[in-house]
Amino acid sequence: MQNLLKLFGYTRGLKGLVFIVAGLAIVTALLSLATPFIIKMATDTIVAGLEDGAGVNVSFLMWLVVGMLAVSLVATAVSDISGVLGDQLAIQMRRQLSSRYYEHL
Repeated sequence: MQNLLKLFGYTRGLKGLVFIVAGLAIVTALLSLATPFIIKMATDTIVAGLEDGAGVNVSFLMWLVVGMLAVSLVATAVSDISGVLGDQLAIQMRRQLSSRYYEHL
């Protein structure tokens, strides 16, 4: 961990990009947690409808399906943006570290 902090100390000016990439990774992880909760809600709705004998609320299930699709699309978009920004961060970090290394020689 200490070496990683030392590495980021050599790359000045990239802290904002590092925090953006880390934040997007956290958002992606949180969005991946939403799908099991949506499936739970759908399962509970179906079970409750069958137990009551009143029938299943199909419109609510359709909204849950739309919600799952939306969560999946947003998670994919955020993950792709995070990947592009991560690649840019790696390129800039490599360039700064290389220039600092050659200045040292």
